[in-house]
Amino acid sequence: MNKITENKYSKLFLKYVPRTFTHDRKGNLSHPFQFLEDLCDKETIEIIEFRHFNEGFTFYNDLKKKGEHSLNWFIYEYSLIKGNNEYVNKIVSSLIKLYKTVNSINKDSPYYAQHSKGYYNILQTIIKEILESIFVSYHLDLNKSNRNYLSKWYYLNEPINSFKFTHHPEDKRLKYLYDKYLKTSFIYYDTPFDTFKGLFENRPLVNKINWTDQKTTLYFFIKLLRQHKVIKNTKNKHWLITSEFFLLKGETLIPKDFLNQKEPQTKQKREKLEKFVLALKI
Repeated sequence: MNKITENKYSKLFLKYVPRTFTHDRKGNLSHPFQFLEDLCDKETIEIIEFRHFNEGFTFYNDLKKKGEHSLNWFIYEYSLIKGNNEYVNKIVSSLIKLYKTVNSINKDSPYYAQHSKGYYNILQTIIKEILESIFVSYHLDLNKSNRNYLSKWYYLNEPINSFKFTHHPEDKRLKYLYDKYLKTSFIYYDTPFDTFKGLFENRPLVNKINWTDQKTTLYFFIKLLRQHKVIKNTKNKHWLITSEFFLLKGETLIPKDFLNQKEPQTKQKREKLEKFVLALKI
């Protein structure tokens, strides 16, 4: 196995990133998972047999490490071109095609099947692990073909629905309050109103809301919504819903992040959040 080395942006990323992107525009690999394609090239690859446990196990661990590195590379690139789902679908289509190729090698070539079955089985396992990670995190971004194919392998839990207003305000009023008290101050300035409104429509996630302030203010915001009964009772699922529908400065959240959390000390921030919530009670 080659050691993990420093990467440049992939050629696929450079194909979809806006031309205004000023960083290095010379990609050295077609996409972050090209190393798997190189390993699966039956025309050039040296046949590998695992005669002992440590040989196969070391190969698997090395390959898994490189797969995790490439997955992080993919997530980083995709975070820079959010909204362009062609990138992720091209990646997934390539990996599915690669899986089918490896499967075909195992089935159709007695020599490979006899001498290197363990090698190709490990490759298939790594490919499926990567596809599962992408499917779980980005299934909403996949086209129908890719989603249907991966749905045969992976099962998604019942989707988590968002909060529901006790008394739904008019959209015009909600947007006014959102723009005045939350947008830019607490929520990423480019977040569409419809994305925020979805937080109260009792429906599955479409797009996450990026909370750009501290975790304490997000904790306080949800606490206020519950305390003033602006949202209906969630039967103690409020932190689960919060972690599903919010990012914190671009990072994912889990329910336990809110355990033993303190309220914000900044009076101005507290007042803004309180004014937003109290205005919804009128």
